[in-house]
Amino acid sequence: LFATIGLQETNAFGRAWSSSLNLNFGEYSTTYNFSLADPWIKGDKYRTSFRTNVFLSRDYPQEFSGEDNKIYAVDDTTTTNNDTFSSVVLEKTGGGFSFTRPLNGGDPFKTAKWKVLTGMNIKKVKMIDGSGNIKPYGDVTPTTGNINDIICIGLTSNDGSCPEENTLISVIASTTRNNFNNSANPTSGNKFTFGTEQFVSLGENSPTFNRMRAKYAFFIPTKLINLTKACKSSNSSSEDCPQAIGFQFTTGTIIGELPPYESFCLGGTRSVRGWGSCGLAVSKSFVEGTIEYRFPVWRMISGALFVDAGSDLGSQNDVP
Repeated sequence: LFATIGLQETNAFGRAWSSSLNLNFGEYSTTYNFSLADPWIKGDKYRTSFRTNVFLSRDYPQEFSGEDNKIYAVDDTTTTNNDTFSSVVLEKTGGGFSFTRPLNGGDPFKTAKWKVLTGMNIKKVKMIDGSGNIKPYGDVTPTTGNINDIICIGLTSNDGSCPEENTLISVIASTTRNNFNNSANPTSGNKFTFGTEQFVSLGENSPTFNRMRAKYAFFIPTKLINLTKACKSSNSSSEDCPQAIGFQFTTGTIIGELPPYESFCLGGTRSVRGWGSCGLAVSKSFVEGTIEYRFPVWRMISGALFVDAGSDLGSQNDVP
């Protein structure tokens, strides 16, 4: 469950800039976000766009919320009966900016299949519980567990201490080739995306690591289930009867030492469906594959049959 309240201006400063203020309230997250975007930097012949944002959020990270081994927030490594079963909460404050450029020579009438993006992000992450108390440690059994089961929620310092907060600074870069016939509901074509994010250290409690991710998807038009009038017609086009079988393959890896909350999360509606969020694995590397058949049912209602699969490639034990 979630709710969103937002304000948006599509012509800020009379420059066609887009600005928005969004407040998101959900079961696992509360976020306040302000963003500003310039769709075409004035004077740039290559039609480079710019976007920046600042945010404040409190999240219940699903990496620590497994059904069988949920990790609770504790303030030290001493297990006592006075410890409570408080959920781990991450309070994040930060912002970032990015530049995006279509690789079509700046011609607004020419389709740009390739786009590149670069930018920078910075955020401060504080480890707390649901009441806002500083609790940098986590324990599966906070009242009866032993010290060997207690972990550091954030990045463990070189001296073995567990800091109350981490500072994460990263430089991002990505490229995308979009050859879909329809970006919203494709029935043919393919799309490739590759991105990397390099985190650089700024002090003792600031980690250095690299996250890479690649995704490739393609769709094959078909006509197997004909429930709508348009699909029953022998002369219908893919726009009239948008049916397709889609394939998607995703992989990623992390190189370096990272806070556990920055790991890959396998399972959930955007990963391997049928599993809860992070229910399949929390890992440093992964592969996922999807086969999905999409078909219209009635007017605006559509259906889908899918098979998802994924693996952590044995890297779950490498997560701190």
